[in-house]
Amino acid sequence: MSKIKFTIAGFLFLSFSIFAQIKDTTYWNRSLDLGLNINQSWFNKDWTAGGVNNWAITMFAYGNSKYVKNRHSITSTMFLDYGVINAASAGWRKNVDRIFVDNIYALAIKGPWGAWGGFNFQSQFTSGYKGGDPTANRISTFMAPGYLTEAFGIIYAPVPYFEARFAPIAFRQTFSIDGQIERNVANNKGEHYGVKPGLTLKNEFGYFFLAKFDKDLVTNINMKLLYQHFGAYDNLGHTTNRLDAVLSAKIYKIITVSLQGVMVYNEDQLSPETGKPGVQLSQALTIGIKHTLKNTK
Repeated sequence: MSKIKFTIAGFLFLSFSIFAQIKDTTYWNRSLDLGLNINQSWFNKDWTAGGVNNWAITMFAYGNSKYVKNRHSITSTMFLDYGVINAASAGWRKNVDRIFVDNIYALAIKGPWGAWGGFNFQSQFTSGYKGGDPTANRISTFMAPGYLTEAFGIIYAPVPYFEARFAPIAFRQTFSIDGQIERNVANNKGEHYGVKPGLTLKNEFGYFFLAKFDKDLVTNINMKLLYQHFGAYDNLGHTTNRLDAVLSAKIYKIITVSLQGVMVYNEDQLSPETGKPGVQLSQALTIGIKHTLKNTK
């Protein structure tokens, strides 16, 4: 439980520090969505329909800041998600865990077209285990894997709520820094998340594509989509793909309902069940509170 408390404290600190670090000028537009969802169920010993006592807590922070002056713009985006569930005697187990930070500089060239350069980082807060059972093999943790991508290319942003970026020059570092995880997820070549045996880092040179959509579809209903694709030039058929989707609806003041989905295909991430790469899917439906902080200068 102490690890969970530490993670929650770090989650909140990172959320507010990223939002607060930007100085107020007449060129910044920034927002931060903070959310907390709590679910609880209880049954007494005479309940005949069946059921397991449980608690579930999920937090999220979605931040965005953008500086625009003449032809220049700087954009920072952050997605943080973390959730745990406690069902009967199983103890606390993680059910949502994500860190994503994206920073770019763009130079407008003509109309919606521009040049851009930047980087993004992806990982998770705490350890993940096979089958979600903390007594089973640990198969992931912070920076195992972790991904850092630097890219330079062209950007197309025809409307405020959509942009697409393509980078023919991109560098990706894959981190896998845990020796136990190296043993538990290694493929038949001994590679762990694509990193060679005994090493903690893999460097790749390739191309990168990202598309982002963030729009209120109607009043109080928002859709966020983020798709990422990376391919290495030395193995063009070996690609990584990730799609994140969040549909949220405000039903009363700060009360919201959210449906989240993630789809991942990464040939360096092996299924805990089959030992082979496959399409990874996750989905979560939550109801809770969300508060939005905005600052437009």
